[in-house]
Amino acid sequence: MDAAYNKTTNDKGTAVEQPQPPDYAWKPIARILLEQKSISEEELKEALMLQEIIPGKLLGEILLEKRYVSEADIMKAVASQYNCAYIEEIDINQIDDKLIELVDYTKDLFLDKCFIILKGGGKPKVTVYKPDFEISTRIAKFIPDYELLISTKSAIYDAINSKYFINKAAGKRDASEIIREAIAIAKAKKSANIRIKYTSEGFYINYDTIFGTVSPIKTIDIKTGQAVINILAGYCKITLVPGKPSSSKFLHDNIDMRIEFLPIETLSDGNIFEAVIRIHYSYSKELFEIDRLGFPEPKIKELKQMRTYSSGIVIATGPTGAGKSTTFYAVIKYLAQMRKQIFTIEDPIESHFSEINITQLAVKESFDFSDAIRSVLRCEPKIIMIGEVRDNITAELTVQASDTGHLVLTTVHTNSALSCFKRLESLGVKPSRIIDNVRMVTAQRLYIELCENCRIPRLLSKDERVFLKNSKIEKISLYTIENVYERNHNGCPQCNYTGYKKNRKAIIEIAVFDDEMRLIAENSSPVELEREFINKRGFIPLNSYAYNLLSEGKIDINQYYMITNK
Repeated sequence: MDAAYNKTTNDKGTAVEQPQPPDYAWKPIARILLEQKSISEEELKEALMLQEIIPGKLLGEILLEKRYVSEADIMKAVASQYNCAYIEEIDINQIDDKLIELVDYTKDLFLDKCFIILKGGGKPKVTVYKPDFEISTRIAKFIPDYELLISTKSAIYDAINSKYFINKAAGKRDASEIIREAIAIAKAKKSANIRIKYTSEGFYINYDTIFGTVSPIKTIDIKTGQAVINILAGYCKITLVPGKPSSSKFLHDNIDMRIEFLPIETLSDGNIFEAVIRIHYSYSKELFEIDRLGFPEPKIKELKQMRTYSSGIVIATGPTGAGKSTTFYAVIKYLAQMRKQIFTIEDPIESHFSEINITQLAVKESFDFSDAIRSVLRCEPKIIMIGEVRDNITAELTVQASDTGHLVLTTVHTNSALSCFKRLESLGVKPSRIIDNVRMVTAQRLYIELCENCRIPRLLSKDERVFLKNSKIEKISLYTIENVYERNHNGCPQCNYTGYKKNRKAIIEIAVFDDEMRLIAENSSPVELEREFINKRGFIPLNSYAYNLLSEGKIDINQYYMITNK
């Protein structure tokens, strides 16, 4: 782009030319995206409404979080705004180190503002993801004439990481294919985590199995492993600083992923990082139907009881990957039929709803759970879903919201439903405050059923029999197990040689609180409270469900241990 220039002077008093805004009609990003048919009028209206709710939120950020546009769509619109070219990929061999050093010898602005200078046939090419006055002012002092290019933040940070922070990324296309392959395998196995581990011989890429162990995907050499880490950092739009851990999110095939980068050591030829990718699955719309969750009818009826609550707290407990979000999404969709205003506060948003009375807010570093709760409460919601109570401030605001006439749904990481009060107490909230407002507490686990055609029977060992006798609840479990079934590792044609049926299933325990049970809860330990629920309300705990699944040959002893956390 040939821009207009005005004469000015640099720090040394030398005359240079200052770039001025080009002389053409300025169009807002929203209008360009509409003209390019990247978004619809309805999507724009929704984004503008959210922008009013969230202070300081950029329209482009909202459109990206709602997945109405891609990062490339936004940057192409910015390029159109500034009447300059958009560049999709950056060749790191074209980076002009001398000019970057001249413009920014500390490289602080270079990293903070995310720009890069490329060599050109004539003019240097300053490539940015967002034109910035501070950048143009600094560059104009040293470069009298340059061409402005627009690229995505991820492409620029990918180039920066490749050039300056990790060994030069050779075989970038191969590394990208490795990432796609690893994610595809983890998705096929319904794994929640991919781990990229460093050794002196190379990198090992593994996925977590449903049994809490790891299984290998691929072994790659150190240079390729560094390229994989580098590309992932580019996806996340961050730089990897030696000795400093980083975490961020990225989107791959419409699935939200969170990644942790762990600095391991600095070698003579580069900086080594490991990574853990957490996969947040977006399930099909059909799964978010409360009647299709797969729970027994009495449990579905108890969940639907939330429709009668005008205020209070509903708490879902369980480990990561237990299906809590899926259940809550189904409940939220069911509650949306009442046409009450519903807000969700999530980290990240795992699936998007089309219901007009559901507004979904994504949490990030600059807008955390407490900020989101305060913003939402100003909008007079009826129902709020808070992704997780993880600190004192969020816990306190959750209780305050339920105190002031809102129904609040949230999750807490505990082993059982009725131990949630102890967990919240550890976060600084008096148990009595929670108990006064609690309406329902659930705990959930997933299991995968053994293939009935090829499962292998065996007798229980003496130690296993003693353990099961001590762990079952007599009032619920009506018979004693003498033998169990194990998975056939060779499988059969019916189970596609896996030893398991196709899909995982969920089991859930639900404790519904009324005035009597709230009074008992104030003076009882979790074990005592569970016994009271069993005796007075017919409560069925998870370990009883697991015991019966084991006795019926649907799960093996290892899955029983996992469900009961033994």
